[in-house]
Amino acid sequence: MSIEKLNIKKLPSKPGPNEIHIYPVDFNKGIEYLKKFETLLNEEEKNKAARFHFRKDRNAFILAHGILRSILANYLDTNPGQIEFQFNEYGKPFLRGNDILNFNISHSKEKLLLAFSTNILLGIDVEFMNTDFANGDIAEKFFSPAEVSMLNKLPGNLKTEGFYNCWTRKEALIKGIGKGLSIPLDSFDVELTPGKTPKIFDLRFDKQEKGKWEIIDLDLFADYKSAIAIKSNTFNIKLFNIEKYCVFLTYS
Repeated sequence: MSIEKLNIKKLPSKPGPNEIHIYPVDFNKGIEYLKKFETLLNEEEKNKAARFHFRKDRNAFILAHGILRSILANYLDTNPGQIEFQFNEYGKPFLRGNDILNFNISHSKEKLLLAFSTNILLGIDVEFMNTDFANGDIAEKFFSPAEVSMLNKLPGNLKTEGFYNCWTRKEALIKGIGKGLSIPLDSFDVELTPGKTPKIFDLRFDKQEKGKWEIIDLDLFADYKSAIAIKSNTFNIKLFNIEKYCVFLTYS
């Protein structure tokens, strides 16, 4: 496993074998392109965006899905508006007529992460570290007993980081598997201790999946935690830092 950090002025070609592309995005820098991104969405997406009560949530949805369409269009050499999505029974999206190119997105407040691969299942998660949310009651409700025990042993100044280590790693894994919250979050254990290597200790919901997944931390934004789960033991990550937001609109 390796991580290559690249500054780019145009979008790359689609991921090669064992290659994963990750794009970190700051929504604040893309607001001036909002109307342009909205034109890339289909009617269903536009209607969903319109139903958001708060403008910031509506804008985030438009930017996230417009950017997703732009990147996929570049990989597939097509127009963003021609891309069609399907969803599995748990709500995970995939490309209609293309079971090779995999993708996953996550956003929290002003930050967005997108991940893409060819023939490698993956899931990604980013979360703003809200200290008020990271409390023992939430941990008791969603984490496994082993994870709660690990969290309780941390000194006070590390508890928020430990909480979000656990949260993002678990979310990334269930998104990668593609079954979302139909998998109880307390049915598997992950390492959460700050400074220790991310790992999966147990997958009680499906023991056949144990050993097939790797979890990598992607701490790309201050005050946020993020992680990616990858169903492969051999992969290279290319982390693309976009210099100009308009590169996403290559095919518009």
